[in-house]
Amino acid sequence: MALKLRLTKERIKIDYRENNEDDKSPILATFYVEPLTSTELNDLFTKYQKTEWLAPNKKTKKELHKEPDFNRVFIERFCKEIVDWEGVEDIKTGKPIKCTRQNILAIWDLNPTLINWLMEQVDEIKEVQQVHKEEEEKN
Repeated sequence: MALKLRLTKERIKIDYRENNEDDKSPILATFYVEPLTSTELNDLFTKYQKTEWLAPNKKTKKELHKEPDFNRVFIERFCKEIVDWEGVEDIKTGKPIKCTRQNILAIWDLNPTLINWLMEQVDEIKEVQQVHKEEEEKN
């Protein structure tokens, strides 16, 4: 018996259906994602910090305060995790939209419901992967 561990990230396919509550409804688009590792996510939190000066206190004239810019981290996470898609078309022209950072950001700005749904799917996948990882470690 041996301990079996993953050394590479997996690309995961997420189907967006006409009715996402029904697995038999037609697939409208497919998204390919590679969820960030804990280290990659921590790196984003470190990289994207908001800095502000707090009101003076008794010890110092000004105090520098840093905290993660959660919105920026979420946007960057989304851009990094979405690696490809199929079936995504421009509403005006009907032409396929390429999976580029610029287009991902446009979709982010103009289609928040889709983004929230997609990120929920990624988070659920990460939770399932964590459970599997914990089970593998026990065995």
